[in-house]
Amino acid sequence: MKAAGIVPSLQTYNTMISVYGKARELQNAVQIFNSLQKSGLSIDEKAYSNMISCYGKAGFFHEAAELFSRMQQEGIKPGKIAYNTLLDAYARSGQHTRAEEVFIEMQDAGHSPDSYTYLSLICAYTNCQRFQEAEDLLKRMHRQGLAPGLVHFSHLVFAFGKAGLVEDASRLYMEIEKTGLKADLACHRTMLKIYCDNGYTHEGILLFEKLQDYIEPDGHIYRMAMDLFESAGKIVEAKYILQLIKSKGFSYQSKFKGAIKLNTSEQMYTGCKREPFS
Repeated sequence: MKAAGIVPSLQTYNTMISVYGKARELQNAVQIFNSLQKSGLSIDEKAYSNMISCYGKAGFFHEAAELFSRMQQEGIKPGKIAYNTLLDAYARSGQHTRAEEVFIEMQDAGHSPDSYTYLSLICAYTNCQRFQEAEDLLKRMHRQGLAPGLVHFSHLVFAFGKAGLVEDASRLYMEIEKTGLKADLACHRTMLKIYCDNGYTHEGILLFEKLQDYIEPDGHIYRMAMDLFESAGKIVEAKYILQLIKSKGFSYQSKFKGAIKLNTSEQMYTGCKREPFS
């Protein structure tokens, strides 16, 4: 752009920093920010926030904090976006104590936490295995008049499941419907994977049978259902799922030895018994 004699605007710099940040190209983002500093343009809160976000996504929370401080030294008063961005940087690295400090500091500065703020703080707690504190934030949101969204519940379900806390993950998954929210395909897939990965065959099959009534399963769900039925020794159902996988063009490789295969007669099978697992 400069080679063509075109002087980039502040908006152009901000856009480029944001794009490189989303692409996790920290070095390029730093180069653009350095060019902005040398350009003579007045750097605004958005530019600083974008660069802080880049550092946070790359795991460089020290650099993110230093840039936040420099912004204040330059006389720029941080707004809610800047505070949220710094809090997120700490959260990604599991720095829950520092995230809490930013959470308090932003309120002292007159900025009320929003849904994104709480999501970042939930992530900060789950990233360091502080699951009770993470779940307690849902109650704090209610007290503040904010309704937890699907994204908050989904992250908790994933985090609990990743830690092997299957009952807690299942409890929160069922809580979604009770609150009036509707789980999306990704959330259903996460819960089914938690059951599969932790050997909860019975619960996994029941969930799959329930999901068939109101969603169109994707390849991931079908493949997990296949593994569940194989694990439970439900060969008829497993063969039917395998037929569906093949007919829909999904790939599949069984994790079990001696995986089942369809012969000509079995490929004609069109009914799948869906009575509960016993």
